[in-house]
Amino acid sequence: MSGYTGLHFRFSALRAEIASLSKLAKPFIDVSCQYLLDSWSSDLQSIESTNSTATSSWRISESTPIRTRTTREYEPAGREGGHDVWGELTFIWKVNRVSTNNRATKGHMCLSGNASTKIKICETVDGNPKVLAQWQIEVGAADSPGWHFHVGLCGEADEAPFPHWLPVPRVPGVLILPTDGLDFLLGELFQVQWRESVLKDSYETQQLGTAQLDRIKKFCSWQSGQVDSGHGSRWNRLKHCKPPADLFLV
Repeated sequence: MSGYTGLHFRFSALRAEIASLSKLAKPFIDVSCQYLLDSWSSDLQSIESTNSTATSSWRISESTPIRTRTTREYEPAGREGGHDVWGELTFIWKVNRVSTNNRATKGHMCLSGNASTKIKICETVDGNPKVLAQWQIEVGAADSPGWHFHVGLCGEADEAPFPHWLPVPRVPGVLILPTDGLDFLLGELFQVQWRESVLKDSYETQQLGTAQLDRIKKFCSWQSGQVDSGHGSRWNRLKHCKPPADLFLV
C-alpha cells in the first residue's frame, strides 16, 4: 500500500483491554512479576501524555518478562503433563502519538515500526532454565517483507531447528496485540482453568471479549475484501497487502 505508515489504535481502548485482561490473568502470573501487568498500561499512558509525536518503545523487556506460574496443566481435558513448565511473554512495539493538537487524532497511537511479541515456554533442567518452545507474534512495518500479520518461529541460537539467521517461515496469524499473545499463552498452559476464567460472565470478560470481537471482525473483513479482487494466488496476494492505517478504528 503506497504511503502506508502504520496501524492506528486508540490509547483508551488499549488501556481498557489491558486492564480487563490483567485482572483475569493475575492469578496465573508468578507473584514476582505481577506488577508488570500494571506497567504496560502505565507506559502507554506516559506515551500518550508526552507532548511529542516522536517514536517511543512500548515494551516489556526480555530481562523482566511476564512469567506465568509453573504448571502441568498444558494437557487437554484436565490431564496432567509430565513436566513442570512456565511461560514468558515480552514485547516491543515502536509507536508514536499521531498528533498532539488535533482533537480527532491526538488520542490515537501509530504503530510506526516493527512490532514483536515473543512467547516462550520453559522448564528447569539441572537447575537452569531451558527454553522448550519459542515463537513471535509480529506485525510488519511499511517496508517489511512477507505477511503483515504473522507468527515467526526463528529461535535465538545458530543451530537448527529455526536458527536465528533464518527469518522464515512467517506463518499467517490472527493474533495482533500483546494482549492477544498473553491470552493465547495462558490458554495453552492452563487448558481448563483459563477457559473457565475467561468464559465467566463478568465485567472483565465482557470488556475483553467485546474488544477482541471488534478487532477480529475488522481484521477478517479487510482480508476478505483483499482476496475478493484481483487474480492468481489469493494467499500470495494477502502476503503482500498492507492494511489501512485506520483498520481498527472505523
